[in-house]
Amino acid sequence: MILPTKEGEAFIEKAKNSGLYLESSMLIKGSTDSTFRRILLQFQNSPVIRSESTITMRKSDGNFSDDYLKLTDNFYLRKL
Repeated sequence: MILPTKEGEAFIEKAKNSGLYLESSMLIKGSTDSTFRRILLQFQNSPVIRSESTITMRKSDGNFSDDYLKLTDNFYLRKL
């Protein structure tokens, strides 16, 4: 799921109280000089080793970063 960062932190606690375990999280920011605004969360029903990562959507020149293009590649009909 994708949530604003603040709401994501609150949701993690609610999920934990409901018996869900955070499997992975990815903090997302729009550019190298901005703050993290979104978080991707993946939960599971059993305890797992948690994976955490970060991604920046755009490079300083305004083009999409290579990591962002790899992450979203399967969601676009044409290449960005």
